[in-house]
Amino acid sequence: MRILLITFFLCLYTSSIFAIDLEKAVKMLEAVGDFETAEPVAFKLTQKKKEHYYRIEFLNKYPASEFAEIVYLQTWKDVKDSGNMAKLQSFVKVMPGGKYSLEALDRLFDLYQKEDTILGYQYYIKEFPNSPQAVRALEGIFRLAFERAEKHAGKLNSVKFFDEYIRTFPTSPHLEEISRKAEKMEYQAIDETLESFSIGNLFSSRQRQKETIARKLYNEMRSWQRKNELLIAQRKYSLIRKEIFIDTKAYTEMMDREETMSFRKTVASFQKQTTQKLDDLNQLYRQESARIIDTIRDQARLTRTTITDEGRKIRSSIADEGRMTRSVIGEQGRKTRNDIQYMTSRISDLSYEKGRLADAIDQQTDRMMDEARRASYEQERMFNKSREEARRQSSRNRHCAEVLAKNGKYPLFSGCP
Repeated sequence: MRILLITFFLCLYTSSIFAIDLEKAVKMLEAVGDFETAEPVAFKLTQKKKEHYYRIEFLNKYPASEFAEIVYLQTWKDVKDSGNMAKLQSFVKVMPGGKYSLEALDRLFDLYQKEDTILGYQYYIKEFPNSPQAVRALEGIFRLAFERAEKHAGKLNSVKFFDEYIRTFPTSPHLEEISRKAEKMEYQAIDETLESFSIGNLFSSRQRQKETIARKLYNEMRSWQRKNELLIAQRKYSLIRKEIFIDTKAYTEMMDREETMSFRKTVASFQKQTTQKLDDLNQLYRQESARIIDTIRDQARLTRTTITDEGRKIRSSIADEGRMTRSVIGEQGRKTRNDIQYMTSRISDLSYEKGRLADAIDQQTDRMMDEARRASYEQERMFNKSREEARRQSSRNRHCAEVLAKNGKYPLFSGCP
């Protein structure tokens, strides 16, 4: 039956007498599942139509066909210089391991490079994630996004575009450069804000503004840390450490926090060492106890052995060896009791040593806590002293300005009388 079908269709498409639609014939044969008969007819269709669609369809359905190589080469010849993304893409996908797949990928990527768009590169990576050009496509995305962030940040004078880039592309090679530019832009904005408060009686307002900015930077740093955006948090930290914020409460609070964390690490390290020492002591105690128990057991076994031997002697010579046997047993009993008393005393000494070491550790911890409290008190006293001195200096400056104003002099160009 199959031979008759093949002969029938071959006669139809080779004879000029009969006219038949090859495409319909292929669909009919494939619909009934007779792909073996449909294969040569489908090949004939590709040769007649000579269109990309029919060739790709043939390669998709009959990749193991004896005609596949012919159709593959014809398709490559058609698409390689076409400049058509869709054709090149379908060619690569139909036979990913084909002879010309790598070259087709190169030509396809060249077309995406000419477009040079983020969406294009994203689509390329999505369709061909394991291709050699996928890394270059990702680099293109990094570059274009960086240029866009830099453009918008400069236009609107806002670092939020830089921050968004850092969060979106954490593996970008441009992170160091964009972080440096973001810090420079943010510091310039802060400097310009404070510059407007730098004349005459605006000194106190400038200080309040510095406190406000420093506090905002500190809160933002903590917020970015909690979000695990450490690169942005580091930038906020660097800005707070600028010289202009050294006399602010936020700076002092941040330094106190760092010192507290450092102290906590020190205490934690000491506690870890102490715990290790206690564990070692407990291990030594357990080993010593086990050794003592083994010694007692050995002594007991030895005693039982001696008693058994002496018993045999007693049974063999009850009358003559009786007194000697009792004497030996008594001596061994006294020796065993003495050994037990010594071992018990040794265990007691070890327990006392363990308690003494624990007390010493507690005392050392208390001393360290007292020193930390004294250091904190001294730091607070120095800060209050500096704040009082700043207040007095501010009062003297205001008084000086008032005196100069009464004398008709401008405070900026005249010294205090």
